[in-house]
Amino acid sequence: MSKEEYQAAVHAAALAAQLLAEHPLPKLLDSIGTADAVGPMFNPTLWLEKRDAMLQDKRLLEAALPLHKLGKEMKQNREDPNG
Repeated sequence: MSKEEYQAAVHAAALAAQLLAEHPLPKLLDSIGTADAVGPMFNPTLWLEKRDAMLQDKRLLEAALPLHKLGKEMKQNREDPNG
């Protein structure tokens, strides 16, 4: 791997972390969990239609959660470098 490839990969990961930090991933995951738990009781037809897509979204958000947390830490360190 070249120096440029390395730097580009690190930059892309940092950018992804910063972008994800701007979204409420934990709340979204909680909402998906709630929808999956109560959906079958309130609207079983809609729940069955949307469940696979919702669970794919959940897997993606769970995979993104560590970058989200890192992005939050990076933002806090920029705002309070001594903290």
